[in-house]
Amino acid sequence: MRSGIWYWRRCRPSALPCGDHRTAHEMSLSTGDRRPAIRQALALDLALEEVMLMEARPPGLTIRNFTAAIHIVATVAYWL
Repeated sequence: MRSGIWYWRRCRPSALPCGDHRTAHEMSLSTGDRRPAIRQALALDLALEEVMLMEARPPGLTIRNFTAAIHIVATVAYWL
């Protein structure tokens, strides 16, 4: 939690390039509430694990475009 907002932080899997030298990736969960933050973090963890278990990952997949896409899905799911 930083400034009242929860963040998701994970070490970057070696199979997902980042485009720079960072070894970890973090993103805002856009909420100050603990329960929704935990729910979103678990959804992000699960989605990342599913991608890493794929035999053939989508071409051009990076940790940045993965988290951008999944964050949109998690935000929509939160508001449903």
